[in-house]
Amino acid sequence: MFKKILTLIAISIFFYSSSSLAQPNTLTIYIPFAGGSTTDITCRVLFENYGKDHKTTVSFLNHPGSNQIMGHREFIQSTESALMCGGNGIVFNQVYHKDTAPALSTIKPVTDVLKLTHFILSPASGPNTFAGVIEKARRENKSVIIGAPTLTASLVLSHPLDRLGVKYQVILYKTPQEAIVSLKDGSLNMYIDGGSIKQTGNIEGIQEIAHASISGDKSKTENLIKRWPEIENIASMTIIYARANVSDIEVERLSSNIRQTMSSPAMKEYFNKTVPFHNIVPTTPQQSQEKIKRLLKFLNEKQ
Repeated sequence: MFKKILTLIAISIFFYSSSSLAQPNTLTIYIPFAGGSTTDITCRVLFENYGKDHKTTVSFLNHPGSNQIMGHREFIQSTESALMCGGNGIVFNQVYHKDTAPALSTIKPVTDVLKLTHFILSPASGPNTFAGVIEKARRENKSVIIGAPTLTASLVLSHPLDRLGVKYQVILYKTPQEAIVSLKDGSLNMYIDGGSIKQTGNIEGIQEIAHASISGDKSKTENLIKRWPEIENIASMTIIYARANVSDIEVERLSSNIRQTMSSPAMKEYFNKTVPFHNIVPTTPQQSQEKIKRLLKFLNEKQ
């Protein structure tokens, strides 16, 4: 009997130590993006509603920079009950920044949230189509200067430019506001917007010349995925991650609870009103992990 009691105690201690989210009454959400971005806003609304649904006090910490590497590092070094609301750029880092990024094995996917539609913006004073910008660059024998919020987003545009044999230079911006200035003054030829600028409405001096959506046209401009279907593999996503020391049982529970909140009336209203051009893609941890494997395979084949 005494041995059985010791065994039960040992099992209980193991479960608690392997799950840093064993106490659900408080939760910190790490966001590796700047405040005001589509992912930041979506994560805040999602987990504010999650907190109400599951009687959990939720706080948020933004750690933008270095294509999510800083936020990833801060998250895995934390000790409180926490999740990271990041993107698939963390997977890109395993290929493009493998010497500096934390290993993918330090985290576990909980659920996908959004598959973003990307909007290609350009100065209103320039050509009003994607083909027109390319033609102008070729005619003037200049590199196309493209801006993006992340490396992930930049590949949505650099991939077709590679296929077309067009020279380009990529500039990453910490905030959409900085990109707006560069578009207005013409120092950027194109910017890949994940919806942060789109949702603010029309901005004087800026025009949309193309977009990339996995679920059909979301705009009157050209849908680049129709010409290059493989872009679907690299389109930006919002993904919830747990630390690697959280048990699989707890990850499953969290995934189920978060997906329950995603289907709530409050979240449906948010998705429909605020990000109607994006795709809601809730997944089980296993489904999310399979997507990550496919993305890694695609990126490694591109190398």
